[in-house]
Amino acid sequence: MRAAAISASGLALMVAIPATLYLCAYNELPLLSRDAAAIFGFLFFTALAPALIVSKAAAAAPSDALRRKLAGLLRPRWLALCILVVATLSAFAWRPVLAPAELPPPSVFPAPHSGRTLLIGVDGLCWETLRRWREQERNQDLAWLLERGYLGPLATITPTDSPLVWTTIATGVPPEDHGVKSFRTFEFPALDRMRLEIPPLPGRSYLLRALMRLKLAELRPVSSFDMRRRPFWEIACRPERPCDVVGFWATWPPQPFHGRLVSDRFYFVKSRGGGAWERTLDSYTTFPPQMERRLAQFRIAPEELTHARLLEFVDLSETDSAFDSVLTELRYGLAMDETYFQLAEQLLEDGARNGVFAFYFRGLDIVSHPALPFSDLYPEVPAPADQRRRFGKLVSRYYAYVFSRLRRLVERAGQDTLVLVASDHGFEREKEAYFNHHFAPPGVLLALGGGAETAPAELEAGIYDIAPTLLWLTGYPPSLDMPGRPLVDLFPKLDRSSLAAAERPRSYGYRWRNLPLKAPYDPESERQMLELLRTLGYIR
Repeated sequence: MRAAAISASGLALMVAIPATLYLCAYNELPLLSRDAAAIFGFLFFTALAPALIVSKAAAAAPSDALRRKLAGLLRPRWLALCILVVATLSAFAWRPVLAPAELPPPSVFPAPHSGRTLLIGVDGLCWETLRRWREQERNQDLAWLLERGYLGPLATITPTDSPLVWTTIATGVPPEDHGVKSFRTFEFPALDRMRLEIPPLPGRSYLLRALMRLKLAELRPVSSFDMRRRPFWEIACRPERPCDVVGFWATWPPQPFHGRLVSDRFYFVKSRGGGAWERTLDSYTTFPPQMERRLAQFRIAPEELTHARLLEFVDLSETDSAFDSVLTELRYGLAMDETYFQLAEQLLEDGARNGVFAFYFRGLDIVSHPALPFSDLYPEVPAPADQRRRFGKLVSRYYAYVFSRLRRLVERAGQDTLVLVASDHGFEREKEAYFNHHFAPPGVLLALGGGAETAPAELEAGIYDIAPTLLWLTGYPPSLDMPGRPLVDLFPKLDRSSLAAAERPRSYGYRWRNLPLKAPYDPESERQMLELLRTLGYIR
């Protein structure tokens, strides 16, 4: 019996060691860490339980033949050895899993622009829809912006889930490196609420479903715990040049850096029945934390939008229902955008004159999903006459609203500000009357300042180029693990000689699992966040 027990523990070791190496490699976890030890312990005892059951069954087997067969299951020496060697070699060859050494400080060159730098992210701003809108409308705000800047398409990647693409824009590295790949992630309560990504191996979905049924894994909304690489505001911002960031995905809980941050959970409201709303707030939604109380006055709940305000976007008669799904999402998207536009204006008002600002607005995407099939911009799409009457102008009017707010932000930022406006994707008709962005239709890139109005019209740009461009503008070279390049041709008047001479670092390092600020766990808030994402159609 003792020999069988030793064989059972040995088999558990043979399973736990390569599995730990593989998981640590896939999740870029250092082996010499508490997390790796927790994973190994969990896997060892998980594998040990069935091995001990088999060993006891072998000892109690009624016949020698059955006893030998069961005992043989516990002694796959050569197979286990091969698994161990192959897994170890593949893990170390694929990604470094030993504790990474401290990176040397990056070489900083004189920034080509000493004034303000402003990035504005507009989710769902579509190149094709914008083209159609420009042909139908002569919008003064867009014309004012185009007189001073460059406008062109912005290539994106697949999949086009917002957290994935916007984290790629913020970090400049691919999703497999920065770690944010969807709206949700798996959390393991037995591992001190560790967040792990399970490799896409055969049977992965069955394994995850089994772990969830056993309460060993839980689905959670994506958060800053999932972002492995440092976003540009943690790289380029320093005391003498701080950053102000608003609304970006996967920024809750916000982490300390040289600047101010309003996380993606600052504005969090949940629908109840019958058009009523309640606000559910997470703690630590800003950095510094005490800033939340001062900014709370700028929150606008959807029910605070008047009926007259909605009529600026839609054409409703007195007999039309006020609880249509399009109206529900218009209320939510508009209230969120109004909140974040006010925050952006406030931070620009009292922000540093040489600061870096990054603001993200989600409302256009929320409105476009349900309203594009009824839009007058796509007359070839069949739509019920009643829906076309009510919502035919909604997308056009929301574009006008967005560009009026963009102009206000640019004017508030000041004449010497360099501005980048970027979107994560466009929209395209995928079925008879269904618009989405599964096949990566291009977004939009708008640039102002630095001679952007004279930039070449054939400029090719993609989302990987945004972070390297912002780093260049603040005096940092892009790292070697960034696929994109600084868009130096976008600002012809700026000096680019220092960039050519700068030494590019291998990487700007990891931030995953070294986060100094951890917010308390609130399961009800997490559940409501998932419900909200489901209501808005982001997840199923």
